Amino acid sequence: MTYPKKTQQLLYRSLRHLARLRLRTGVYIWKFDCDSTGTGWEAVSTIPTSREPSGRHTFGPRKNSPLTIMKIGLTGASGLLGAAVAEVIRTLGHQAVAIAHRRPVPSSCTQVDIAISDVEALTRAWDGVDAIVHLAAIFTGSAEEMREVNIDATRAVADAAERLGARLVFAGSASIYAPGEMIDADESFPKAPVDAYGWSKLQAEDELPPSACILRLPSLISTAPCPIHSMLSGLVQSTGVPYPEDRGAPIELAPVNDVARAVLLAVEDDKAHGPYNVSGADRPRFVDIVECAAAAMDVAPKWVSEDQANPVLWRQATETRTLSLHRVKTELGYRPVEDWRTVLFGAR
Repeated sequence: MTYPKKTQQLLYRSLRHLARLRLRTGVYIWKFDCDSTGTGWEAVSTIPTSREPSGRHTFGPRKNSPLTIMKIGLTGASGLLGAAVAEVIRTLGHQAVAIAHRRPVPSSCTQVDIAISDVEALTRAWDGVDAIVHLAAIFTGSAEEMREVNIDATRAVADAAERLGARLVFAGSASIYAPGEMIDADESFPKAPVDAYGWSKLQAEDELPPSACILRLPSLISTAPCPIHSMLSGLVQSTGVPYPEDRGAPIELAPVNDVARAVLLAVEDDKAHGPYNVSGADRPRFVDIVECAAAAMDVAPKWVSEDQANPVLWRQATETRTLSLHRVKTELGYRPVEDWRTVLFGAR
């Protein structure tokens, strides 16, 4: 049915405020926009919600209104995880106010150029936010740089969140857990980081209020270049790749799109607090990952047995260090869906 032009314009003006309406159906969110003529609605996207229909939560604004738009403060928006989180925020129709660091933030964010350790500036920039997502961190650098970015900045962000009365979600790290075998470790597993990054993330957790939600993450993977790509490239082309007879230990990998959805689940759930382990849907074994990388690079790995392998590499290939996702799945309804092969190598 086609309406007269004046009626079309009236409908468009009346309905444009309902653009990005989200209709929850099962475990998907369907987002609709009024079309350009105002004569109807068109579906613009669907995204997995990482929830099952039987879960105790729904995936949407924490005020339980499909039309509520949240304003979210964001750090680390130019990183791998930050870009994925910014995209989920945009897709859900929320607004992100991102603190810029060395690189521009995604265009969907409102960019603010201030020092991340300046509490007063952060408080002004994030005035009116419902929640703050703190992802900014560095993995290498001097002890002073680690403290400034990973610890002092976290303290500043936490102070700003407290002043604003905003919910705080923090990207932590599974590297804080003690070394050695770790099988389905829950969040109470002993903490004893073995490197400066792990120690800085553990100290950063101490700067957070009890109400903060902490997502402890293993190695992140993405379709974009990420550290594990370069690590695998060097390993596959090395002269001694460990080949355990049982194909090695299962490896925790966290696709950034899965983790980004976990971040929004944490943002939208007022009851979520404390640490949650977050990882991917599968735990590929060491040899499986190397074989996929080698196939993608069209290289034949030079496999070696234990007596020929580098002892450190052999330990990394054979030592099980897996995380329990029971809490994040039970309390937040998190359901990872990304396939690690597709994410890392574009393979299915």
